[in-house]
Amino acid sequence: MPGEGTEMKRILAVITALAVVSAIPASAVEFKTSVGIALSSYSQPPSPVAIPEARFLLKDKITFGFGGGFIYRITPHLSLDVNGSYQQKGTRVDNRFMETLAGRYSYDLRMLSAPVCLRYGLLRGSTPYVLGGFEVSYVIGHDVVYFPAGSDSGTIQKLRPQTRRIALAAQI
Repeated sequence: MPGEGTEMKRILAVITALAVVSAIPASAVEFKTSVGIALSSYSQPPSPVAIPEARFLLKDKITFGFGGGFIYRITPHLSLDVNGSYQQKGTRVDNRFMETLAGRYSYDLRMLSAPVCLRYGLLRGSTPYVLGGFEVSYVIGHDVVYFPAGSDSGTIQKLRPQTRRIALAAQI
């Protein structure tokens, strides 16, 4: 029957994964969770074209994130740090024309992130340490809401089609 080999490979992969996980001593693995808020801002405001009187001012935005992961101790000083998280990032931008507020933009970026790092502890235990590795992020949403001056209701523009869906980063 077609597909029997594929099913057998899946079963073998599950058995192998269970064997590897059961071979890791429980004392070598530490699970962790995180929940928090942060101040977020983009690095550069948009630049107005051919309008010298226009200015864009970046403002921080309160954002939210949560996640979990584990630390696998390879040696007393070296460990593997694997995480997964949901993160919100963004910024607020004031659009000013000759010192008068012309409108306000609110950017929202939502993503799933999975950093995998090696951690080298300078002392036995947790701190201080040096951390390095990579992070893969998947963008699940990117929007901007424009609020004209004096208005509490805004118009939403979806930016996800113009945003890269997967981002790779190195961490040190």
